[in-house]
Amino acid sequence: MTNIEDVVEMWDKTNPNRATEVQKGINVLRNTNGKIKRVRIDKLAYKEAVIKLLNYYQFPYEPWDERTCYVLSQSEDSKSMYFGFERRTKENVDTQKLYDFLNGKFNGIEINDREMILSREKINPNHLTLMIKFDNEHSAEEICEYMKAFIDTLKEQLCLFFVVERKEEIVATIIEPDKKYEDDIFSQILKKHSVTEELHGKCREIYDCAIEIYDKLWIDNDKLRINNEDSRVLQVSHYTKKNIANKLLVSAENDDKFRLYYTLGMNDPTEGNTLLSYLEVEEEKKLELFEYLPFVSSFSLNINSLNQFRLYGNEKNEDAAGVSLIFSPSFFADNEYRLCRCVYVDPDEKEVKSIASYTDEENEELLAEIKSDFKELKRKIFDLSKYKINNAELIRDLLMKIRYIVKDYAFAEEQECRVTDMRKKDEFIRIDEINKNRLYVNSLFNTAHVPKIYFGPLAEGMEAFEIKTGIKCIRSRHPYRATR
Repeated sequence: MTNIEDVVEMWDKTNPNRATEVQKGINVLRNTNGKIKRVRIDKLAYKEAVIKLLNYYQFPYEPWDERTCYVLSQSEDSKSMYFGFERRTKENVDTQKLYDFLNGKFNGIEINDREMILSREKINPNHLTLMIKFDNEHSAEEICEYMKAFIDTLKEQLCLFFVVERKEEIVATIIEPDKKYEDDIFSQILKKHSVTEELHGKCREIYDCAIEIYDKLWIDNDKLRINNEDSRVLQVSHYTKKNIANKLLVSAENDDKFRLYYTLGMNDPTEGNTLLSYLEVEEEKKLELFEYLPFVSSFSLNINSLNQFRLYGNEKNEDAAGVSLIFSPSFFADNEYRLCRCVYVDPDEKEVKSIASYTDEENEELLAEIKSDFKELKRKIFDLSKYKINNAELIRDLLMKIRYIVKDYAFAEEQECRVTDMRKKDEFIRIDEINKNRLYVNSLFNTAHVPKIYFGPLAEGMEAFEIKTGIKCIRSRHPYRATR
């Protein structure tokens, strides 16, 4: 007989990026690492484990009892187990709208062979539950597969609902930085460099200026699009080899497989140093490893580029044989990623030349702001340089948030955008032993995140790929002759 402890152990082992949460309170069960809690409502008693929604529509600043989450529960007699989406709140003005939405979209729909059942608590009608039920014969592995399918079925539709119904609250939550997180990074910088109290304020000014630039370059999900009809918003793509796309979109083990790589060892040897060159900050050859490490992945606003098919799609020594994966806003939402435009500078002329955009005219006002901000940043750094400290390495760390979204103007044609994930050294970092021991982290990923694919001029098997994936594939019209 499968119990909830078995399922939680299996789930956390196979889904480290969306593991069950540690819970609080006197009813947390011993020997469960704080993951399972005993709950009683009216005359019903059961055990439960909780998985929060992994996107910024989760409203992380809400009290625990008012969060929206996924819950795995098992009755005390162990005869039945449930998994479902729950909206836990004492009072909320959009509860009826959410109930009607769930009822119309999901009530009675099957996840594999399990029917989704929507209910509303009698004692607290603001508490909504949409769940599937398991019997004793299901194994922990089978239940985990149902849980994955359930989450993948709901998450994009739920995000869309929250965007429409609570847009103002969402935007306020996203734009307001996670102060505790940023403060911890800043504190670690001060600790690493033993910064005196006298210089705290000047270091904070530089750090905050970098955060402000980063926030201005962020492309929020309202500006991203999937279809071509709306010219006011942007499409974004990721160029890669076709065999990598096959692993992501066709392989049965495609969950949690989209990687962000540690910045050391990337293709551009000037990565992270272009901004320092522009600011006339000396490069350091030997640096102490910082507590937080930056991991990045690259995207482009130039979604059908012959040059990028050639650079990033080489397949079996054949150029222009790769693909351009169009990414849905849901990918960035599910991973809580901010997609930021890259800034292109001429380090020799010490000039900000452009930012990633579809047209030169598109972001003239934003470009003017960024130029002004960079001048202010340069002034603050010059002010700090008057003090006798290990200046170069300190500034590198203070600028960590934007160092990897500043590129040499020679790469401007790529119209690159990036997501950056800051991870502590002991936090879910993996090592690619085959690829020169490169460090990487995985992202939450499923085929719904890629609604369309462009095939490079020489990429083969487009028809078969579309049939296997169910994703619309389009052949690039760029003329290119095979070299073989």
